[in-house]
Amino acid sequence: MNVYIDDVEANIPINAEQMLDEVLQAAREQVNEAGRMIVGLVCDGIHVSDEELATTLQKPQSEFKRVDLHSADPAELVREALVQAEQLLDETARSAKGIVEHLTCGNTAEAMPILSSCCQAWLEIHSGVANAMSALKIDPETVDIDGKPIVNVLGEPIRVLNDIKEAVTARDFVLLSDILSYEFEETVEAWRSIIEAIRGYTESDQ
Repeated sequence: MNVYIDDVEANIPINAEQMLDEVLQAAREQVNEAGRMIVGLVCDGIHVSDEELATTLQKPQSEFKRVDLHSADPAELVREALVQAEQLLDETARSAKGIVEHLTCGNTAEAMPILSSCCQAWLEIHSGVANAMSALKIDPETVDIDGKPIVNVLGEPIRVLNDIKEAVTARDFVLLSDILSYEFEETVEAWRSIIEAIRGYTESDQ
């Protein structure tokens, strides 16, 4: 089996009896020294999806003839992810206003599907922010947002999402409308502050 990292043959020991995961770990150590991270895996010309990754890595190296690994600059990836998170945040902020309008008019059936999509998007934003911090190896204990520890600021959106869930469960649409009108706006600003703080780390690496 031949192993390539960014189209350059890698000096990685091959053991046909070991799992492919051993190759990935060795590759990660090599690219980490250059400040990069592995972001893609291609086995015998076939791209391995996220869903297939765990299963593929548990296959013996002897099953493959060529493995291509692709790396990237974590800061660049994070910058792209933050832009996407901001766009998603803007879209859901607009949707939240539409949900409130539906609820005010008693159009609950129209509001709930939009709310469900928004909640999923907010969870994706929250996960994306956490992944960005992990990729840049940011210690949450060392970051403050407007004088508050970032871990506390990150907890605020989750609290609001739980409040939304409880209001929906109780079918208290007046409370739900209030949360979306007032508390959610503060949550959006909290996310924006976090995104800007993380972006600062990516710019310092340029």
